[in-house]
Amino acid sequence: MGPVTGVIHSLADIDRAIRASWAADTCSPDDVARSPWTVENPSWGQCDVTALVLNDLLGGDLVVGEGEPGRRAARLPLVEPAAGRDRGRPDA
Repeated sequence: MGPVTGVIHSLADIDRAIRASWAADTCSPDDVARSPWTVENPSWGQCDVTALVLNDLLGGDLVVGEGEPGRRAARLPLVEPAAGRDRGRPDA
């Protein structure tokens, strides 16, 4: 599936919408098994679902295991990944 067309969003708008959507029910089950999702660490377990949403919206490639084995990320056109950016680790 290619990117969604017809609607223009700023990256800041997309960032706010994605962060507002993070919740326990969008947390990856394998991450919940290691540590529960909390509002204090909202990005915990959100890598997979966030990568899929960004890929649907903006296109690019889904990347598995770069930087952290088993983690999914979206490599977006013209956007370099923010290495180490809010990764949602339970110790963050």
